[in-house]
Amino acid sequence: MKVLLVAINARFSHSNPAVYALKNSLTLTAPELADTVEICEFNINQTDEYILGEVYRAEAEIVGISCYIWNRSKVMSLVGSLKKIAPQVQIILGGPEVGHLAIDTLTAEPAVDFILQGEGELTFGQLLRAIRTDRDYTQIPGLVYRDAAGEIIANPLEQALNQPDLNLLPFPYTSADLDSLKGKIVYYESSRGCPYRCAYCLSAEDHHLRFLPVDRVAREIDRFVQAGIGLVKFVDRTFNCRPERARQIWQYLIAATGPETRFHFEIGADLLDEDSLHLLAQAPPGKFQFEVGVQSTNPEVLAAIGRPNRIGQIAANIRRLAAVGNIHLHLDLIAGLPLETLDSIARSFDAVWAMNPHHIQLGFLKVLPGTPIQRQAAQFGLIYRHEPPYEILQTPTLSYAELWQLKRIAELVEIYHNTGRFLETTKYISDYCFEGSAFGFYAELARWWVKNGLYRERHKSGDYYEYLYRFLAEAELLDAQALTRLTLDFVASEQYLDLPAWTGQKETEEVKKLHHELVQDPAFIAAVLPHYAGMRAREISKKTRLILTTTGEHVKRVLADYSVRDPITGRARLVDLDNIP
Repeated sequence: MKVLLVAINARFSHSNPAVYALKNSLTLTAPELADTVEICEFNINQTDEYILGEVYRAEAEIVGISCYIWNRSKVMSLVGSLKKIAPQVQIILGGPEVGHLAIDTLTAEPAVDFILQGEGELTFGQLLRAIRTDRDYTQIPGLVYRDAAGEIIANPLEQALNQPDLNLLPFPYTSADLDSLKGKIVYYESSRGCPYRCAYCLSAEDHHLRFLPVDRVAREIDRFVQAGIGLVKFVDRTFNCRPERARQIWQYLIAATGPETRFHFEIGADLLDEDSLHLLAQAPPGKFQFEVGVQSTNPEVLAAIGRPNRIGQIAANIRRLAAVGNIHLHLDLIAGLPLETLDSIARSFDAVWAMNPHHIQLGFLKVLPGTPIQRQAAQFGLIYRHEPPYEILQTPTLSYAELWQLKRIAELVEIYHNTGRFLETTKYISDYCFEGSAFGFYAELARWWVKNGLYRERHKSGDYYEYLYRFLAEAELLDAQALTRLTLDFVASEQYLDLPAWTGQKETEEVKKLHHELVQDPAFIAAVLPHYAGMRAREISKKTRLILTTTGEHVKRVLADYSVRDPITGRARLVDLDNIP
């Protein structure tokens, strides 16, 4: 018997932890079947034809697929076509997108034979054995299937099997798995369940918190580091819901792992105590990435969705982390929540901006099947798409036109803030031209963007600087400070692009001569660029760029050093040559 586990990921850089966990769980639940399973990962940018061909050519007798909101349509296309050309193949689905819609999915899609609800590590092996032997499916908790008469049967869930003790489960990845995942994001769970009851989240129903022992987490982290994995994403719902345990793991990562592997966590910023903040200040720059769900700063909205109102503590702790500057900070907002208005979203955005995060994700409410908010959708007057990703269309307090406007703002925040390439300019314009309201700036930029039809097209990275220059000029916001900051943003971020005309910069003979003199001066290299010691001047010239900026009557000499970059933003080091100590 050959089993193929299929993942269709959102991006090429992603991996799917579920298929690895299921495969390696067989060493515990059905060791005789462990060698029968293969994994095949795809992404949603690959064609349906390609995915079907690869799955068909695997010649598996059983195909299991992990189903999510981003891949449901591709999964259903795959199983429908596969069953037509290989009707003997048994198809198993699992994952959150079908777990809460199991009966509906089996009713609508005759190609699907089985759906495993809940956590599948202890029931997947039971199902494979049942398919291979007596075909008695009645004792498999959480299994939804058709009996011999074609009637759909849904076996009840059992906590011991569908929510097992995590420490019973094997590490999800073999050494060969980790070798195959180099260059991709690898996902890891050190806990399951969530202490919160956010109405929009599937975890609102999972009240059973379980944790791996810290010593086991440390051993498994070592496996990732030894395998050379670049980024490990902990998928714990709230990693630091037990602050002391989180500190122990962070302490281990700081003390025992090198710079090659970075770690991403979803945390509750309000749960960071003084000991945690003190420890985190010692983390090597770029080692940790924190994602924090703020969602809204509106107390009425937070109450409506069942989230605690601890915005003051979140803001204070995020500002402290940002002031140290060693951890990448990603803050989330959700547009379209019950009772939210455009004005309150603007206030939430500005409050989050003031916390100085590196990344602001302005997302849009997904009314997911099986969540409390789906059951309350009529009560709140929510109108949303009834197919994946179930995104909000309008609410009684937020029109579709306003949500469309917010989509354009979110796209521009992604370009002009989250890339880290325009930090000086956007901060200056928000502070001095929009009275500190970054939302006001992005709303005006979005109106200009739409007016010029730019949202309809794809653009080269260098074009975004010119668009911002044009917007500022047409809005009469382009003073000398703004132009200087936009020029410095370009120089810090774009090593390989020529200086555009709007900068007013030309690589004159004077600039070339000064640059050449600097990189040939041993004293200058020793004082300012010691990491280039012993390198030929020509090579140093390729890794640096000299510009002259003018503010009023003052001309400033700035050298960009592209071999030294901020580990968080990726921006090159800029040296003010007129203020060298």
